Formats: sequence, structure tokens, C-alpha cells
Amino acid sequence: MLAGTVFEHLHRPDSWDAVWTQVTDVAALTQALGGKHIVVIPDVWRHHKTGEPVESRELTAEQWEQKTSGLDELGRRILEEYGLHVQFHSHADSHVGYQPDIERLLESTNPEWVNLCFDTGHIAYYGGDCLELIEKYPDRIGYLHLKQVNPQIVAQVLDKDLSFPEAVRMGAMIEPPLGVPDMPPLLEAVSALGRDIEGIIEHDLYPCSPDLPLPIAKRTEGLSQLLQRREHRVSEAAMSDDLRIAVLGVGMMGAFHVDALSKRVRGAKGDGRQRLSCRQGGRGRGKLSEHAFSPIRSRPSTIPTWMPCSSLSPAPPTPNSSMPASIGASRCSARSH
Repeated sequence: MLAGTVFEHLHRPDSWDAVWTQVTDVAALTQALGGKHIVVIPDVWRHHKTGEPVESRELTAEQWEQKTSGLDELGRRILEEYGLHVQFHSHADSHVGYQPDIERLLESTNPEWVNLCFDTGHIAYYGGDCLELIEKYPDRIGYLHLKQVNPQIVAQVLDKDLSFPEAVRMGAMIEPPLGVPDMPPLLEAVSALGRDIEGIIEHDLYPCSPDLPLPIAKRTEGLSQLLQRREHRVSEAAMSDDLRIAVLGVGMMGAFHVDALSKRVRGAKGDGRQRLSCRQGGRGRGKLSEHAFSPIRSRPSTIPTWMPCSSLSPAPPTPNSSMPASIGASRCSARSH
């Protein structure tokens, strides 16, 4: 367990209580499981189902001040009360998505309390330069979501002003090394920072066949191998002989993913934590529901092939000479928003 995730809308009036109520549940669970970070994702400005705007795409100067000062206060209290570090996650369809927005937020927040969950996919989604951000703000890279996007699909999405959920359904998020940004130079830049930076290899997939994430998780272990070859220190869990998949969800959806994957992974077994609880209903509302988080272990295998991930069901694999044939362990995170 590396991090918990919460959502914020601190630019809106009277938003603190709703955000903090959500934080107390997630931070307590993250702390109990030995996590170190709270990833804070901004709410989006458009409806997640219809794509219609629910508020302005741009924040006023006053709203920016309210958001950044609220994030500082959030980071300070989470650190003081739970010992966890806030990592802000820029996100498509939010007010902090484009690189100038990310830089403005960093310039307006205190690095003691707020740093970046550096999601390479969401930065690339809006044409951001990951290497430039690392060079300009080396001390603000606090946590990693290693991810790639399909630039052709993203170009269509932006041209048609489609919502991020629609972009994901179209295959905008793609497994490395099929998309951008290019991972080897990015990992070199992270390694050059000279300090431990934790993170996950992530792939946004929803809706998604239960059979799809596991093969992708195995193949993307190549990223962990790149990290090791560059002497970038990774956690013991990422270097173990087992494949560990953390299925994160809420309520019925979380239970569905856990049950479905458990039935499909040969030799799968829990590690004694598969009955942890999580808030049902999302964003801190509703009652507690079991089975929302379940680590599953399976022995890795040698997979010298690559499978396209843009479809919602497994496709016949095609050879890809750039992918290492030796597969170790990986982490795959599936979130239900």
C-alpha cells in the first residue's frame, strides 16, 4: 500500500467540510496500511456521464487563491494529523490539466505541504512536457503514476471536445511502450533526481473486461526492469517473485472486480487482507462495504508478446521486439470513480 486517493473542489465556496470528511476516512485507512501518500485529484468541470459543463472551464483569480490556499491547509493537516504527504494529481477535464496550470499551482503552494503526483499520462494528454517539468521542479516530484497516451486518439478527443471518460473508452490511455511520453528518458530524469520516489504503473481502463488488466500488468513489468537497470531503487514488493494486483473500487463495483479477477487468475490467493473495507458510494459518502480492496497474487510467467489494449476485450497478441521477454512482478491499479 503506497497511497490513498481523495478528490477536492476547494475552489468552490464552503467546500472544506466535504473534502475533509472524505480525507479522514481515506487517510486513516492509508496510515493503518503503512502508506505514505495521499493523492489529491481535482474534481472535473464537466459531467462525467454526459460531458456537459457543470461549471466554467477556467478559474477566476479568487478561485485559484481559494484552491491553492485550501490545498496548503489540506496538506498541512494531513501531514500533522496522519503523517502522510499530499501529492496533487493533475487531471484531464479539471482546472489543473495543462502544463501552465500545473506550474501555476506549484508556484502558489508550499512544497512542505503540497507536491506532485506526477501522472505522465495526464500531463501528456494536454501536450505537457514531462522532462521540462522534472527539470524545472525537481524537488516537487513526490510520487509517480507511470502511464502513456495514444496521441492520435487524444488529438481526436481534443478536436471534438470529448470528455475524458469518452477518451478512455476510445483507447486514449495505452500501455507502454505504444504511446507517449517516451519512458526511457523520463525514467533517466527521475533516476537523476538522486532520491527514492515511489509510484505505480497505471492504466486507466473503464469500462473494462475483467480479463484485460492482468495481461497488461504482466507486460508492463518491463518498466520496472528499466527502473532496475538504471539503478533506480524500487520497493521490495515491486521486485518480488509474485505478481501483486491491487484492485481498488467502491461498493458493488469494487466487489465485482475482486470476484471476477479472483476467478480468472490461476493460482490466485489473498494475502490476508482481502476483506478490508472502503467507503461505498464514492467521495466519502455512504456506508462501509467489504471486499473493496483485494491484493491477488499469481506466479509470473514469460510473455514475449504484446497485446493491444484499446479494445475492451482481449485481442490476439502480436510480437513486439522492444518488449523484454522476461516478466517479473508489477502493480496494476483499477479505480472506480
